Amino acid sequence: MRRIPITMVTPDMILARDIWGRNGLLLAKGIDNLVSYREKLINNGIATLYIEDELSDDIEGTDEFCDKVRTKCSDVLSETISKANKSGAVDMKNVDTIVSSIMKELFANSEMLLNLSDISMSSSVTLQHSIDATIYALFICKLCNMNDRQMQIVGKGTLLHDIGKIALDQDVLYKNGYLSDEERKHVEKHAQWGFRILEENDGVESSAKEIALLHHERLDGTGYPYKLKGKDIPLFPRLVAVADVYDALTSERCYKPAMSNEKAIDILCEDAKNSKLDCELVDVFTSKLAVYPNGIVVLLNNGEPAIVKQQNKGDTRRPVVRIIDFKNKSAYAKRDCDLTYERDLSIVKSNIKISDLPDTMKRQFA
Repeated sequence: MRRIPITMVTPDMILARDIWGRNGLLLAKGIDNLVSYREKLINNGIATLYIEDELSDDIEGTDEFCDKVRTKCSDVLSETISKANKSGAVDMKNVDTIVSSIMKELFANSEMLLNLSDISMSSSVTLQHSIDATIYALFICKLCNMNDRQMQIVGKGTLLHDIGKIALDQDVLYKNGYLSDEERKHVEKHAQWGFRILEENDGVESSAKEIALLHHERLDGTGYPYKLKGKDIPLFPRLVAVADVYDALTSERCYKPAMSNEKAIDILCEDAKNSKLDCELVDVFTSKLAVYPNGIVVLLNNGEPAIVKQQNKGDTRRPVVRIIDFKNKSAYAKRDCDLTYERDLSIVKSNIKISDLPDTMKRQFA
């Protein structure tokens, strides 16, 4: 199967993997004439999909965190936040249920390289971010061999880390553009508001409350609200900061497009190098992310396009790829190449678009 942007579907393509959306199953694998569903998919936040493809018929899509679980968690969180917005009371039973569901999915595949589909599970940016940041945070916990109790606390705190935003001016929070200094300071208050809201609710551990309060602190003292430094920042907020930043970078916002996985990882590593984020936690996290998911079309440094075939768990930036060549205006598989061994080759661009390819190649990837 091959993974392509939704904008590139053509009438002859057949869906190779189920697509889940905000309200459940949208399209089942095997459906053809995908063009007729394009508008529906785009309206449901679908950015990419997997298609059947002769060039990649033996390529299995990267294991992704189950979209069905993400959808269910998003629905439960939406209900929870809606009630909290009206009464100030947070249904901690719902929160615990969401955290347990995410943990169960993460442990269902012990060898998983984490990859979240780019499907929007919620119409709310904050809700989507809360769910996905929680998945990333619990994934880091799993890699650090934390026990169930620790993971429950981290999951609870991450899921509610932005709950203080319900106390903000929503016009400022969702402003379509950059914030003024005054507006930015207003938004930064969400950390303290979140702590206060959780203080008023039973069943929230102090360590979970600290996540809401301190997830924007940075090791070099440039964070907020208290400009704490180094180990003065507890472990759990340091961990959640990594998950929070990565999801913010790779998610679309009204004022910016989503960043590629590889670029976001570069920024995480740079922040760790500059003593903003915890270096050990960044290393653990980035070593197990599927940077280039199976089935996507990439461009190599020699100018050849290739399809990612298989992940290399020892070096996720250098997967096995299938190099594509063209003969008589037809595409064919030239050879499979393990980039961990062929060090002279490297990926220079991912999620290739039609405009990125030479004219002779465009038709085969349209």
